[in-house]
Amino acid sequence: MISREEVIKIANLAMLELTSEEVDNYTLQLDSLLEHFKAIQELDLSSISPTNNAGANFNVLRDDSARPSLERGTVVGQSHGNDGRNFIVPAIINAEEQ
Repeated sequence: MISREEVIKIANLAMLELTSEEVDNYTLQLDSLLEHFKAIQELDLSSISPTNNAGANFNVLRDDSARPSLERGTVVGQSHGNDGRNFIVPAIINAEEQ
């Protein structure tokens, strides 16, 4: 069982100011949690292999394989600003500022 003094010590370490009522409340709540942990520790888990991920591990991404891409003219031609071969965008750096 966790004591009031331990709860006060933990609160001080966390730089929390608790009222007497809060200390009593947290003492009961933490004691309840510790009882649940104690029950878990008593389980026989020797037949269960350790894991760091509860979900199934599988790759959800597609295979990374080379394949043909779109034609340059098709891609450039779909933009608003192009010269038939290149994208044309507004200048963001003035030559005088360099």
